Amino acid sequence: MSFSGALKRRNAARVSFAYVAAAWLIIQVTATFSPAPLMAQPLRPPAPSEPMLALRDVAPVIECEALLKVDAVFTDADLTHLTSAAVFVEAGKRPYCRVEGYIAPQIRFALHLPTEGWNQRYLQNGCGGYCGTLASPDNVDAAAGCAPVADGAFARASTDGGHTAPFDDGLWAVDDPQAQVDLGYRAAHEVAVASKRIIAAFYGQGPRYSYFTGCSDGGREALMETQRYPEDFDGIVAGAPANIWSSLNGIFQPWVIGSNKAESGGYVITPEKIPALARAARETCDGVDGLEDGIIADPRACEFDPGVIECPAGREDGADCLTAAQVAAARRIYAAPAGLDGRQDLVLAVAVRAQRRGPHAVSRNPAAAGASPSMEPKFPCPSTKG
Repeated sequence: MSFSGALKRRNAARVSFAYVAAAWLIIQVTATFSPAPLMAQPLRPPAPSEPMLALRDVAPVIECEALLKVDAVFTDADLTHLTSAAVFVEAGKRPYCRVEGYIAPQIRFALHLPTEGWNQRYLQNGCGGYCGTLASPDNVDAAAGCAPVADGAFARASTDGGHTAPFDDGLWAVDDPQAQVDLGYRAAHEVAVASKRIIAAFYGQGPRYSYFTGCSDGGREALMETQRYPEDFDGIVAGAPANIWSSLNGIFQPWVIGSNKAESGGYVITPEKIPALARAARETCDGVDGLEDGIIADPRACEFDPGVIECPAGREDGADCLTAAQVAAARRIYAAPAGLDGRQDLVLAVAVRAQRRGPHAVSRNPAAAGASPSMEPKFPCPSTKG
C-alpha cells in the first residue's frame, strides 16, 4: 500500500471514530432532551382560520420598578430571583417593562410586559441550537409576522436554557446533570410558571391565553412542553423540532456532511443547486397525500430519485440540473447512514437504542446524580394538546 493510501485510510478511520465518539456522548444525554416518541396520527386538514378572540386591554396595577419589591413567590420552591425591571420605549411597539431574573441554579430569563394595551395573552419563545444566550423575547421565530406580537400587545418571555455558552457549544453538559435537566425540560416549564406569576403581580391577573413558539431546539422544547406539561400553554408552534438528538446530531447531520464532501475538500452539491433539487422532489411527491399544495406531507412516503434531474449529455452543469457526482451525493444523503463497509444495521441500532432508552435514561433520580430533588418536575404526562 502506498504512503498516501495509508494516510487516507488513517484519516478516514479518525473521522469515523470522531463521529462515533460524538454520537456516543450525545446518546448519554439525548434521553433528557428528547420527547417520548408519539404514535403516528392520521393527517387532518387544517381548521379554517378564525379571527383572534377580542379581549379587553388590561393596564398594570403597579409600576414596573415595583416588581423588584413585590413580596411574592414566583415558583413553587421560591427559586426565582428578579435582578432588574425598567421601562423601555421602541419605535413601532407599545412601551414595555423589561424584567430580567434567574431561576436557581442558573436559568436566566427576560420578560417584556406592555405598559399599555396588554391583550391578556402570553407568548414564550424557545431557544435554538444548544441555547446558552438570553435572546430578546421579541425574537419570536415561527410567530414572526403575527401583528399582535409584532406591535407588543402580548406579554412575551425568553430564556437561555439554564447555562451560558455559544449556541453550538455542548461542553457545558459534560458532568453537569442539573444543566442537562434544565435545558432538557425544566427551563421552559419553570420560566412559564414564573412568568405567569410575575404577569399576575404586574396586571392584577394572569394571562387568559398562553402560547409557546420555537424552532430547531425551540421546536424540541415545544414538543417536550406538550408531553410533560400540557397545562402550561393553550397553543404551541413546534417549528423544525430537533427532537431526537442522538440521531440528528450524532449520526444524520455528520452523514449528510460526509456524503456531500468532495475529495478537494469542498462540497459536491452547492447551494445554487438546492432549489432545483427541492423543486424536483416536490413535483414527484407533492400529490402523494392526495392534495397538491406545494408541501410533501410525509417524506417517508416519497419515492424520489435525484437522477430525474441529472444534466443531459453534453451539458455537465446548470442551475436546473445535477451533475453525475451531485446525483450520487444526493442519493447517498437520502439513503440511510452506513459505515465504511456499507453496513447500515449497526448505525441504525445505535439510533434505535438511544430512542428506546426513554426520557429518564440519563437520570431517573436527579438527586442521585447531583441534581437538586427540589428542582425535579413531575414525570411526563402522555396527553397532548390537539
